[in-house]
Amino acid sequence: MAKVKCATCGYLGSRNSETRHLEETDYTTREKGIIPLYFREDKIYHPTHTVPFCSRHVIDLEYEAGIKNQTPDINLIPKKILPVMKAERDCKSWIQWMEGFTPQEHRQMEFEEKVRQSDKRWHIAEIILIVLLSGLFTLLGSWLSRGQPPVVNITATPNVTVQQK
Repeated sequence: MAKVKCATCGYLGSRNSETRHLEETDYTTREKGIIPLYFREDKIYHPTHTVPFCSRHVIDLEYEAGIKNQTPDINLIPKKILPVMKAERDCKSWIQWMEGFTPQEHRQMEFEEKVRQSDKRWHIAEIILIVLLSGLFTLLGSWLSRGQPPVVNITATPNVTVQQK
């Protein structure tokens, strides 16, 4: 299995701080570890999203970064989380990140690809079955067009003779 990085995975997600919806982790966060901020009326910068996490729950990025169950300093997040996201690791759930798609959409695309592959295998099996049945019915039709089906006589000797009546 090839080594992969969480930073390039489509299942790396972040929760919107306002709506709590699962969204994609943007390019800036993936490359620099910076979580976007916005300035509210209380004159304080607030993160727009949570710390990135694996939406497939394969790895706990916050735990590996040492910030689990803490209110992390927004300035320390890039130093803590970026090395964890960029570390090479073995992961069976990894899927190439396509910018603009959420982790749910990546999962849906993966599911649809598996369905397409399964359909393709069934289609090949159907073609083989149709070819075999066509050959069988062609032989049967040629035998029936001669008037009588062939008669097979098996004698005590090892010779087998087929006669057409």
